[in-house]
Amino acid sequence: MSAEYCERPVKYGEQHCREIGSHKRYDDKCKNESIWLAYNRADKTHFARYLKRKMTTAQFEQWSRYTVELRQKAENSEMELADYQKELRI
Repeated sequence: MSAEYCERPVKYGEQHCREIGSHKRYDDKCKNESIWLAYNRADKTHFARYLKRKMTTAQFEQWSRYTVELRQKAENSEMELADYQKELRI
């Protein structure tokens, strides 16, 4: 087990290294990879719609599953980045 993902609590707060390490890794991925950046922005936008009750839970879950499939296609080079970004905005 690496130190980044240990079970020790962090000095300040209630989180463990594992929680902080995985969150940091996700943030780094979103900053450095354009596919993940587009996905993260779209996810935040749609989650805000869900919180404002402009989308139902079922609609948000359906959209979320759809975007994960799109993201996987984009990561596997089955889809161009521009097309991926366009599909996320739907």
